[in-house]
Amino acid sequence: MRIIFDSITSSGNLFDETENVASSTNLNAAENAAVKALGSAGVAFFSFRGSEYFIATNHTETAVSSDDAIVKLVGVTDIHDPSNSFGIVTLHA
Repeated sequence: MRIIFDSITSSGNLFDETENVASSTNLNAAENAAVKALGSAGVAFFSFRGSEYFIATNHTETAVSSDDAIVKLVGVTDIHDPSNSFGIVTLHA
């Protein structure tokens, strides 16, 4: 499965931010924590309350902005070694 984020970011950065969102009490807080922890352009992904989320951003920020893209994967709970090739994320379940 692929998620195409190349219109949002051309960065190859991809980081699992699940640890950084663990103490979040709601989805909005989790999204902001993931983007802040990412610390640069790229894609952050995390698990939150039984779903997987991917957020693509093209710049360093401390909260989600209108320039970002957020994808929620429903029914996918075990992602192994996703890869990011300049905004094209490939998932291996």
